Amino acid sequence: DTSSISTVFYLLTLNMDTQYFWHVRATNGFGASDWSSTWSFTVGNVPSVPVLLSPADASGSALLSPVFEWNASTGAPPVSYTLQVDTENTFSNPTTIDLGGLYVTEYNTTAVLNENLLYYWRVRASNEFGDSNWSAEYSFTTGTKPGVPALSLPVSGVTGVDMPVVMEWDTVSGSSGITYTIQVDDDIVFSSPDYNQGYISGTKYVVNSLNNAQIYYWRVKAVNSMGESSWSSIWAFATSSSATAPTVPVMSSPLNT
Repeated sequence: DTSSISTVFYLLTLNMDTQYFWHVRATNGFGASDWSSTWSFTVGNVPSVPVLLSPADASGSALLSPVFEWNASTGAPPVSYTLQVDTENTFSNPTTIDLGGLYVTEYNTTAVLNENLLYYWRVRASNEFGDSNWSAEYSFTTGTKPGVPALSLPVSGVTGVDMPVVMEWDTVSGSSGITYTIQVDDDIVFSSPDYNQGYISGTKYVVNSLNNAQIYYWRVKAVNSMGESSWSSIWAFATSSSATAPTVPVMSSPLNT
């Protein structure tokens, strides 16, 4: 309740998230006007604390370029967010990600994190009324790319290989979901491989048709959701002069009845 205001505005400090009513009347030496109509308004508030979603707390085998997601905060719009990611849970000098001004509730990072490393992350919300507290701190451990496969069979340099050719290699370490890609070609640069087969779940692949008396080269790489390995070393083998698959047997006895 303030009087003797000589301007057409008045500044005061109010409580956040509170509804107020106000009206005005004018006064001069001849008296006072009636009160104006009564208006109401509600003072806004700082945003609520964000709730983190993904990567989940204490999760493992996280992607090396993960998508960070959190729930939207309530509060007077527009609400923006600040994301911090670091290898220390104090966040005293976050060097991995320290990004503000996000007006969405997810961030698809273009940064490539280190493999098999523990990270911490948190988010806070901001609007014109101030900043929320930081969210709870979540942690996650990144996964690992597959190792480079070591070839096994056929032995490099072997000759006289008959059809079908069974290609084998050793299993590799890395995060789950590993598959393999094999290339077989008569050109050591693999410019147009005769065989280029991916999504092989095991460590064996059978080639049923190659040219006779021909040198072939082959290599393998491993793939999972973290990325892919380098190609293995290149091995070579030569097919025999009659490197054809056997014909279908013709049965003779006992007779079919």
